[in-house]
This record gives sequence, structure tokens and C-alpha cells, in this order.
Amino acid sequence: MVRRRQPPPLASAEHYRVKAVEQTLQILDVLAESPDLALPEIAERIGLATPNAHKLILHLQEAGLVETGLIDKRYRLGARRLAALTERSLSTVSHWEAFRASVPALLALTGMHGLVAKLVGSRVVFVEQTRGPDLALGRAFPAHATSLGKALLAEAPVSVLDEVVLDAWSTKTITDREELEADLAVTRERGWALEDGELDVRRRSVGAVVRDHRGTAVAAIGIGGVTKAFPDERLPEFVGQVLDEAQKITDALGGALGALAPPRLDITVTSAVEPPVPPVPRTDTPEGSHTPKRSRTRDG
Repeated sequence: MVRRRQPPPLASAEHYRVKAVEQTLQILDVLAESPDLALPEIAERIGLATPNAHKLILHLQEAGLVETGLIDKRYRLGARRLAALTERSLSTVSHWEAFRASVPALLALTGMHGLVAKLVGSRVVFVEQTRGPDLALGRAFPAHATSLGKALLAEAPVSVLDEVVLDAWSTKTITDREELEADLAVTRERGWALEDGELDVRRRSVGAVVRDHRGTAVAAIGIGGVTKAFPDERLPEFVGQVLDEAQKITDALGGALGALAPPRLDITVTSAVEPPVPPVPRTDTPEGSHTPKRSRTRDG
């Protein structure tokens, strides 16, 4: 009887740990929390001898992940290299992958079908099919009469709102511009929109925007159903679930990197010396060329 050899047990994650890699990642974490550190300070924080820490930092410098100041020579993260890697990573993200995952997720959480919508002009297109990374097919609805549309209108410029035709789709549709603006202001403040029978008196929905890495609202997601399945007492629960899914998609699109905007250069002027008035009018400007010469006296 031939006995089959049992395959070796799978190695745990502990088996594959590389100490030098972990220490290198610790250096990056330390510099992310406390930039402009000297070598001994870094070594002390990760529990390494200074020469050993120096070897790891040299590798990070060669990769552009760590750099030194031009004057103080202290270590900091290599912003240019990290920004290039981040941009490359974001450019390869499949936008629709994250959105499509939200539809079954919301169905499992709420029992109602998840909705995805994009603002096109003054109308909101509810996406039903996606073809490739940039193409979507769906049905267009009036943005002012749907929760996802109102969530997007609340983030849109005034020029978009000016194009909205405030037709009445039900007895509850908002058809007054001032009333709509007030509703959108509430939407912006609380972070989600409600449609309460405004497209169809028998239905309700909630929607929230999804943002990209620049913080721009690029689409909206939400849920909708008959009013009976959407009672007031469950509204906070449904809103929380929609907001959680919206945040997941935002994170997948790099929304957590919104802080990567160009830093502000704050300069406080404590004093300034003004240049002296020239003794004669300038002649290299149109005003100076027509100004007659006159003598000037200086005080003191």
C-alpha cells in the first residue's frame, strides 16, 4: 500500500516576516509623524543602533522615499517620490469597481437595491450598466426630484442649478427655487439628501455623494423603496449605512488623500523697508514720460 505524503502545513505570516523590511517601514512611519529628525533620533525611536539605522535610511534615500533638508540636513519623507507613486496608483484605480460593489452591499444591509447616479447637465443619470472604466448606461431623471440628484446639486455650481427646470413630478415635488436652495443647504450641512415622494408619492430614497482624491463630488449612491419599507424610525439606520458605503468608495478613489493639496505658504510680515522715492520722475513708464521734471526735497 502506497501512502501519499501529506503536504507540509502552510507557513504563517510570521514565517515570512523580514526584520529589515519592518524596520524600514517603521522609519517611514516615524518620519510621517515627526518630520525633520536627526539620525540618532530616528534610531532611538525604532530601537536600532545609529549605524544600522543609517544603512536603512541610505536605501530609502536612493529610492527617493526619504530626503534631507537643504540646510539642517535632517531627514523627512521624500514628497516628490511619494506623490509620483500616489498619482500612479490613483491613475490605475477602476472607478466603477468600487461603485458596483456598493450595490449588493446596500441590498444586503437594507433589503433595498443600491443606487448609483451621475449628474449630467441638470439631470441625474442612474447607472444601470458599466462598460469599461469610463462608460456608463442608465436612465435620466430630474435631479431636483431625487435624493441622489439633490445630493449632487448641493455640490454643483450655481450655473448648473440655473439650468434645472423645476417641473412637478408629483404633488410633493419642490418647484420653487428658494425652497430648493434651502433644501440643498440642509443637504450640504448634514451630508445626505432625502427624497420623500417627490418623484413618486409612493416612494422614498436617501443619497450621499462620493468624492475623489481632490474632494470633488463625482457621483452619488443611495437606496430607494416604497414608503412602507422606508418608515421614519428606520431613516437614521438607512442614512448611516449609505454614508458608510459612500465613505468606502471615497476611500477607494483616494478620498483620504484630499489633504495632499498644495501646502499653504504662510508668511508673517513683522516689518518691511520701503524703497526711497527716486529723486526725479521715472521716464520708463507712460506716466513718467509725460511728467515734467521738478526738483524734490528730502526731509532731514
